[in-house]
Amino acid sequence: MTKVCNQCENEYQSIGQHWVRSTSCSHKEFTDYQHEIITGLLMGDGTLNISDKNPRLQAQMISPNYLQYLADKFGILGSDVKLVGTAEESAESAKKSGFRPDAKKENYSDLYQWGSINHPELHEFADWYNSGEKVWPENIKLTPTVLKHWYC
Repeated sequence: MTKVCNQCENEYQSIGQHWVRSTSCSHKEFTDYQHEIITGLLMGDGTLNISDKNPRLQAQMISPNYLQYLADKFGILGSDVKLVGTAEESAESAKKSGFRPDAKKENYSDLYQWGSINHPELHEFADWYNSGEKVWPENIKLTPTVLKHWYC
């Protein structure tokens, strides 16, 4: 899926790569509302992939509806929702690993993933992981939006 740059209006397969390499266009900033979503998501099951130059926010879960909500709220700054594993694959994996030799697919759910693009603004959340574990800062402002996404 291509995305249209909000500055030069050209289409790109990877809008983040365009912004990194461009001399005339730069990353679109996250809104205050998106920052609150990021905070709440990271307080819960969201993770930050810090392996690249710029971090990337990621979430995996069995609820594609919530992930589609995130995709809609982040638009050009996010990815599409993807199926990353079926219930049948999860059951098979549990059998093969010996974790659940009698695993049945009806006891598992499909797993979906959504993520943001790699973005320099996400560096502000990287220090949550400095200890090797996710540790929230003490000064988080618990707005209704932050709390909602922490809960989700």
